[in-house]
Amino acid sequence: MSAFIVEKGTPGFSAGKSLIKMGVRSAHTSELIFEDCEIPAGNLIGQEGAGFFMAMQTVEWDRSALLAPFIGGMTYILKKCVDYARQRYQFGRPIGEFQAIKHKLADIKMFTEAARSCATGSPGARIKGDP
Repeated sequence: MSAFIVEKGTPGFSAGKSLIKMGVRSAHTSELIFEDCEIPAGNLIGQEGAGFFMAMQTVEWDRSALLAPFIGGMTYILKKCVDYARQRYQFGRPIGEFQAIKHKLADIKMFTEAARSCATGSPGARIKGDP
C-alpha cells in the first residue's frame, strides 16, 4: 500500500456521502471514490509500499490528541472528588479518611496518569525516533 496526493478535480476522483462518526464530529469525513482515476507517479508520498506505516503513524498521533480533553476532564473530576472527600463528614470524620474512599481516589489517579502517559509518551517517542 502506498500513500499519494489526489488533488480535487482529478478526473475519476470524487467525495461520497458524509459518514456519521462517534467522535471528532467537527472534522467532516466522507467516502473517497476512485473510478478510473489515474494518479501520476510524482504524487507519491514517501516510498512505494510505505503507505500503511504512514497511516498507522497518523492514527497514533490522532489517538494521542484525542486523549487530551479526556485527561483534562479526569483531572478535574479527581480534584472535585478529593475536595468532596475532605468536606463531607461521616461518623465524625472526613470520608477521605476511610480506606475505601482512598482506594477509589487512588484508582481515579492511576487511570488519569495512565492516560496521560499514553498521550505524552507515544508522540514523544516518535519525535525522538524511538519505536
